[in-house]
Amino acid sequence: MNWMPPKFRLDRTVQATAYFLNLAGGVWDKFRLMKFLYMLDRESLRQRGYAVTYDNYFSMANGPILSNTLDLINGKKREREWDSYFVTHGYGVSLSGELPYFGRLSRSDREIMDGLYRRFGSWSFQKLKDYTHEFPEYTEVKKGRVPIDLRDILKAVDYCPEDMEIILEDIRCTGYRERLLGL
Repeated sequence: MNWMPPKFRLDRTVQATAYFLNLAGGVWDKFRLMKFLYMLDRESLRQRGYAVTYDNYFSMANGPILSNTLDLINGKKREREWDSYFVTHGYGVSLSGELPYFGRLSRSDREIMDGLYRRFGSWSFQKLKDYTHEFPEYTEVKKGRVPIDLRDILKAVDYCPEDMEIILEDIRCTGYRERLLGL
């Protein structure tokens, strides 16, 4: 059976973005926000074997990114659900009004986000960039972007090959179920 990753979870991405922005006081630069969203999926994969956003991951000059989310931040992709909560102004992203309902985020999702913010929230962008450039799955890029495979993230967070295959099979089955059911 062909590899069918789960669909990008816009609803969970919107809620995670709003949650991080709320922790940061309502506005944050897009580079730091992107680092936190990538670290959220990476840490979720490490702790639980599944991602929060199921975005597409890439290495770029400033570090690893979530492709669909970056397109939303930069206005290259438009989604009503995103646009109703966020405004991008230059390099900043801010909440545009009231917070979304966080019902698509589990308690453990929020605990991971709280932990990431406690640990890295005061770090400068440069320090975050240097830190994420040390991730084994990251490829140094001067221009353009290079895909980051889920297998490489799982390997980087210390899953053994057998466990990686189990997790990837579960993720593949989730993607297959979504397409089968038209979700």
